[in-house]
Amino acid sequence: MVPELASRAGPVSDLFDALERRWESHAARRLVADGLVAVFLVTLLFIELGRRGLLPAALAPAVPQSHFHAVQVAFYLLLGYEVVGLVFGLARSVANAAGKQFEIFSLILLRQSFETFGHLDEPLVWSEVRLAVPEMLANGAGALVIFVLLGFYYRLQRHQPLSPDARDRQSFIAAKKAIALVLLVLFVGGAAWTLGGQLTSWWCSSPPATAPPIGWSSGTRAWRSRRSCCGWPSRRLPT
Repeated sequence: MVPELASRAGPVSDLFDALERRWESHAARRLVADGLVAVFLVTLLFIELGRRGLLPAALAPAVPQSHFHAVQVAFYLLLGYEVVGLVFGLARSVANAAGKQFEIFSLILLRQSFETFGHLDEPLVWSEVRLAVPEMLANGAGALVIFVLLGFYYRLQRHQPLSPDARDRQSFIAAKKAIALVLLVLFVGGAAWTLGGQLTSWWCSSPPATAPPIGWSSGTRAWRSRRSCCGWPSRRLPT
């Protein structure tokens, strides 16, 4: 009966298992680690170029001035990676998934510590920094406490089958995998929507002063498309 049930839930389970194997593989972890370092360094480079006035005028307003924002960007990406890991973990163990949520919460606290410094001007002045230090220490201490408590939480766990019936267990696992795939699609879709909104906001933040010259048909079409997307006032364009 178990093989029959598994075959009925086969496509969903096979898709989930294939995605999980690739996501949890050593190569994927190495790629994520290298990517985080690369994003951190590139963000630092753009921030430094922006501080020196070496970025294009259209790009400069979108680049922050504080170097601490590079840490925030890396933490945001790390949080996204951990959230995807949480989605895959739901199918393995609900208890471990609950612990994963607290791990993510501790990362949020650490991110907020650097976010506090991101609002300060550089070079840092102690008269301004000393007001942010208590908040930073509180967030860091909270994250450390959560990590320590999670160590005890994982050690005290005793995983037991929810049901003695193998069919029930297999059905429950298949349902969790299906729910996890739906959550994964929602998360990726929400992240893409948010990123698209940020890019659109930057794209529309500084409209060009003039329309493309006469004869630039492709540029004219692009200008009209950008005007329509951003809701700029209608303006007569050359054709």
